[in-house]
Amino acid sequence: MLDPVELQASPSCYNCLTWSTDGELAVAAGEYVHILTPRNASESPDSAGEKPAAPWHFTRLRVSMFTHKEWPKFMPQRRENFSIGPEQSISTVAALSWSSPGLAKYRRCLLAVLTSNLILSLYESVGLQGKWIRVAVVGHALQSHFSKSINNVGLRLRKSRVRSFTWCPPIKYRVSEDGNPPDPVSRWGLHILVVANDDNDLIFLLVRRRRDNQYTIDVLSVMSVHEPLDTNGNYPMIMKGSLFAAAVRSRFLLSHISCGPWISQSPPSADTLHSFVAMLAIIHGTKLKTIELNTSIRPANLEEVDSTSKVNVNAVERALPVSDCNLELVHFTGPLQWIFEARLQSISLVTGILTGRAVLTLSHETYARKTRKSGSVRFQQPLFSRVMLSSSVNADQGAYSRHWEPISAMTVTIGSVDEDATLHLGTAGAWGEEYSYPTLQEEGQILQPEWKTQLDDFLDRFDIDHDLGGLAVARVWGLAAYRGLVAAAFTMHPGDMVEYSTTVEERITIVFSSVTSERRRMDYASLGVPKFTKDKIREAQANVLEFNLRLAAELQHNDQWFEKLVYAAAVCVLVEHRTSRLVPLACKALERLSALSGVDLGDEISKCRIQTDSASVAAKSADQFGAPGADPFEKCDICDSGIEWYSSQEAQCAEGHMFVRCALTFLAIQDPVSSKFCSVCGAEYLDEETFGLSLEEPQEEGSRSQCRAVFEFFDTCIYCHGKFHDDILAR
Repeated sequence: MLDPVELQASPSCYNCLTWSTDGELAVAAGEYVHILTPRNASESPDSAGEKPAAPWHFTRLRVSMFTHKEWPKFMPQRRENFSIGPEQSISTVAALSWSSPGLAKYRRCLLAVLTSNLILSLYESVGLQGKWIRVAVVGHALQSHFSKSINNVGLRLRKSRVRSFTWCPPIKYRVSEDGNPPDPVSRWGLHILVVANDDNDLIFLLVRRRRDNQYTIDVLSVMSVHEPLDTNGNYPMIMKGSLFAAAVRSRFLLSHISCGPWISQSPPSADTLHSFVAMLAIIHGTKLKTIELNTSIRPANLEEVDSTSKVNVNAVERALPVSDCNLELVHFTGPLQWIFEARLQSISLVTGILTGRAVLTLSHETYARKTRKSGSVRFQQPLFSRVMLSSSVNADQGAYSRHWEPISAMTVTIGSVDEDATLHLGTAGAWGEEYSYPTLQEEGQILQPEWKTQLDDFLDRFDIDHDLGGLAVARVWGLAAYRGLVAAAFTMHPGDMVEYSTTVEERITIVFSSVTSERRRMDYASLGVPKFTKDKIREAQANVLEFNLRLAAELQHNDQWFEKLVYAAAVCVLVEHRTSRLVPLACKALERLSALSGVDLGDEISKCRIQTDSASVAAKSADQFGAPGADPFEKCDICDSGIEWYSSQEAQCAEGHMFVRCALTFLAIQDPVSSKFCSVCGAEYLDEETFGLSLEEPQEEGSRSQCRAVFEFFDTCIYCHGKFHDDILAR
């Protein structure tokens, strides 16, 4: 099983855990973000060989350091626009979240970190293992947008400060249905970031990564959320129009934001390619509001549908049709969590309230605004009772025994087809619940989660070690779920005295539990490296070869890199994949290559017509390399001799120098710096930057566009679909 992890740090915010779909666990701790990247089960043990290596790579990222360009210096402004708190803050982590996969380099996840100076930054890992860099500051995009319409420097400063944020689920769609391979947008989608600034504006941003490794953040839409003071409702003692009323109103901040799933709609007009609707839930002060998001995509050029000018977001506030409860009278505390899955019959929104949680259940028709029937939203308010999970205590005795601590962490796990959606929540008072949703329309079963049992064991040991006499307390700071595992972060404290501790004594404990139906513990290795068979490897290689050879029909003259790719795919078929499906494609590709380049490929073409299981191709001589059109042939960079073709996995030149072949292009990798590796199975690939494909340049007919199509289509490992990494130590 996965052992607990102890970090020498102190959490700086609730929901301090976030787990990416790539398996990287980020922990918010003061001025640092600790990132735990799992090792693979295939990694070798330590140098002594006595025990396996630690199950995690530990990285500590400092997020409190900013350059003058990233955080410009501002002089004091008027009181309503300038706060000494953020300006003098030491920039501790206030919130963090991973994006959906596909946004960062190698289709990995991008980490968004909000610090207490109200600056939202985006980070990605680059270079060697453990190196993370800040790639963008969201406030710069806000400053640029509001500077076009606001001349007041103080107001512009306030509108560029971020109070809260959330990543929307990616918007996935097919660009065209002309039979071409799926484009990256259909697999990874468009990534929309929603932020709330210090002036209660909701800003919808489209985040993209360009081919020159730079990120662009474009403002799609801005919506202001302002609520007049309710003098006859929750705050009748405040005089309307008074200075105090204005001060209270200005403190109604957007503290929590969460976006539900996108549902495809019929395009409203002929010039709209796709239309989607989603619901955004926000907590404004102590009130819950829902915003309807209508997104339309109107591409002028199908090759550039992710252009910002073609994506439109229209946000409108819509009240939920709840008939059995007045939501205005409910005190919402957050956080917010949507529960949705394709097989579930409804969509639920869970949020924290005083002494419990609130659950709003919507049908798909109500969520997509296809029906607005009154009472179509079911509202429940389950309260925390200290006897709820204890069968030894009389329920009547617990009628007045409530747990008053607010919810500090919440996560949802969706099991396999025969398993339920499960909600896990924890409070600042170490209360833990596991709530199972059979259909999301009926009352589920409340259980004590497995991580809560582990927390109690740690708390008992802490109590005994410090001789506290049963007065030790714990606080849950974060919950995160990933592929059948739930991670819980908590701290332990004495409960009967003033606590004094130094930085050396600070500790965050992270425990892991399983949510499978068997209720057994699982480790990351059981989820990680798949078992490969020769048949699966051959099938994966055959799919890549077929894709590359079919692109040979678009081969043009003087396409140097594309000629190498086509020749390598054709010869690989002759060497290891002589099937009735691939041999005709290889023969046509070689004939076209010979006709365009003028190089003599008679030996390779003749081997296409013979009946044999395999046929090696000898290394080319120096005379053949000097002939015109010899670009497709491989030559050793060390001794300038030819490279023999006898395997799809390794290559050897005439002088005996050995190289590994790329798993995608099947070209020999002669420079280790030009490699990238699968982070799961360790397969080695050529980096697309070797082909010069990462630069932002116009699409062109020829080698760059065709090679780019290969790398964009196979942007994950062909064997295990793992994400790439450019560090050999990350294997």
